[in-house]
Amino acid sequence: MAIRSRKNQYVGVNAHLHSHLQNVSDGWDAFHGSHIVHIGENIDPLLPPGYFVSLKRSMQIREYEDEANDYPLMGIIIGKLEGSVDLGKPIVWIELLHPNSKEGGRGIERYISERKAILEHGVILIELDYLHQTPSVIKHIPSYPDREYWSYPYLAIVSNPQPKFNEGTTQVYGVSVDERMPIISIPLMRKENILLDLSKVYNYTYESLRYYSYHVDYEREPERFDTYSPADQQHIKQRMRTVWHYHQQGTDLEQGPFPLLED
Repeated sequence: MAIRSRKNQYVGVNAHLHSHLQNVSDGWDAFHGSHIVHIGENIDPLLPPGYFVSLKRSMQIREYEDEANDYPLMGIIIGKLEGSVDLGKPIVWIELLHPNSKEGGRGIERYISERKAILEHGVILIELDYLHQTPSVIKHIPSYPDREYWSYPYLAIVSNPQPKFNEGTTQVYGVSVDERMPIISIPLMRKENILLDLSKVYNYTYESLRYYSYHVDYEREPERFDTYSPADQQHIKQRMRTVWHYHQQGTDLEQGPFPLLED
């Protein structure tokens, strides 16, 4: 019998859900739309006076998308008011990576070109990559699918082109399976910054729609289980055993996630 829970039973990214979303047609689109909105909603109250957050058409495209598409992918911009009503140019641009913008997707060349242009214009770029089955679009980041040393299935990348494009910095937050997602520092102007708790936003998205938990059965291994590293496969199996144990005891799974059981 399937074991399901509306509550995310992983400490971090739900490996079961993300394996499913990467292996069904258009599976990522619904999660992308929900999560990008929730990120914006969480950032808004954190901003100092004078800043704003807004949705903007993403640099990315869906597999079937064209310029006339009524439902494009969205990204997030953070800007600062200039005068009383004018919204200045973006200071920060946030993208949640879509499968079509990574290896094998028809939008990868466009995305790489767009991200370069954004950085050359001095805009800080934050890329959230929860797609473990394909390498990062940034070449010098170790590839998880190729089992490269120091690679991670989930990434948050903050590229700051200040003071100049060729003198900027890149901060990479790497997250393993069943590891808490980071609190990332988002730089603004004049050395101001805000801290975004990605775990808080992720879990809010996961629990916002029953659709997500419906596709997670802790009795079964995730789809394409072989795409995880041996260490992460072990983490997944430990999480499954833990959920099964508490389920068999009659514990309400909505109280999870629970500490992993010892082997």
